[in-house]
Amino acid sequence: MATDITPSDFDYTDLADDDARALESHAEVIGQVSEQVRRVGAEGVIAIGKELAAAQKRLAGKGRDGVFRRWVEMRCGFTSRTAYNAIAACNTFGGKKCENVSHFDTSALYLLSADSCPESATKEAIRLAKKGEKITHKRAKELKVKHSPQEEIDDVFEFAEEADWVFKTIRNRTERWPEDHRPALSQILKQLSEEALL
Repeated sequence: MATDITPSDFDYTDLADDDARALESHAEVIGQVSEQVRRVGAEGVIAIGKELAAAQKRLAGKGRDGVFRRWVEMRCGFTSRTAYNAIAACNTFGGKKCENVSHFDTSALYLLSADSCPESATKEAIRLAKKGEKITHKRAKELKVKHSPQEEIDDVFEFAEEADWVFKTIRNRTERWPEDHRPALSQILKQLSEEALL
């Protein structure tokens, strides 16, 4: 999180004055809280998520596609992914949904509030935190696996086995290539891996 962001980093001229003032107010609160996140951890993420959600709502529609992302990156110093993770964490754990949010590592909040996480895993984590258990990233992953459908778990293991086979095959074949051809092969493999992840 950047701390050297200034109001002049974002151009508010295309926005109404009340929107600009409100967004600047959200940015100030986000800036103050982000300075404290290291100390307050999960509670800070929830507070930041609340402000980001309010800013996002203010910018929704009105032909402003992409304005929220630019505002977040330029004015708050976050990537849009971080912003959306904080909003999801706030929506999942904020308010009265979880009164023991301080028992969660911030990475556990993000994991348990992701769309890919079963709701039952999140609910169990909240119950455990209420009983005083610290919910670490590792514990959150365990809960996610525990509550994931077996078919999904099997798919992940099958993919890992296939990926391992591909990696070993590529390594064996690469060793047979002349040294001066390996950089070109490396570029091709990098491009293939990037395309495969799209």
